[in-house]
Amino acid sequence: MPRLLSALLAAPLMLTLAACDDRPCCTAPSAAGAMAPPIPAGRQSKVDFEALTGIRSDAVAAITGTPNGSYVYYDPFAAPPAAVEAAPAHLCAQHGKALKESYITEPEDHMPGMKVLVITCQ
Repeated sequence: MPRLLSALLAAPLMLTLAACDDRPCCTAPSAAGAMAPPIPAGRQSKVDFEALTGIRSDAVAAITGTPNGSYVYYDPFAAPPAAVEAAPAHLCAQHGKALKESYITEPEDHMPGMKVLVITCQ
């Protein structure tokens, strides 16, 4: 019984310590690896995501931005790599623009399992 009591008392402490890790969370990202804003909590319909990006709508969590620059928040495990690669040009073409640049980063809130495709159109 005393072992069980000790284990029950130690469990909250172990959970607190488990949250600490050695990830470099406070280092400044490089210009090409800058963090994207946190995942938006908008009410945008997911029906249009595939039409805008070419990525399956079940793999896209959110899209935010303007015709000149957008952030596509997606699940890298559910999104086919070829679709992610083609998405920047596809999204810019939907706005009648050409692709200027794009890169992949992480959301500022470090949402597990999410990546962000940062797209700039000209």
